[in-house]
Amino acid sequence: MRRLTRKSIAISLAFATNATTADSGAQSLNGYLLGYAIVVPVLDSTDTVTLNVKDADGNVIYTKATIAQNATTFVSLTGTNAIPLSGSETFEIVTSGNQTANRSFTVTPTVDQFL
Repeated sequence: MRRLTRKSIAISLAFATNATTADSGAQSLNGYLLGYAIVVPVLDSTDTVTLNVKDADGNVIYTKATIAQNATTFVSLTGTNAIPLSGSETFEIVTSGNQTANRSFTVTPTVDQFL
């Protein structure tokens, strides 16, 4: 049996000197990543965002660069592009420049799970 699940994951980037990276902490999402929505706030200057998905060993298993600021973006990974997830994945946000204030992001993955 299979089912699609969506889980909203909040990621906060706290203001600090040279802070450009924040992550979600380990997320248990077993199945195939079929897509995700990412909400990016207003950033400093013309900065953009990169989203990395890392496996339990810290290896980047998916990356998407130049995600626009001040927008909600949906990315579909259907068919052969679906990313297998098994165990504890981490969603990492990397901004292209230092931020001068705290920033809050939301990633909502759509996962095809096997029950």
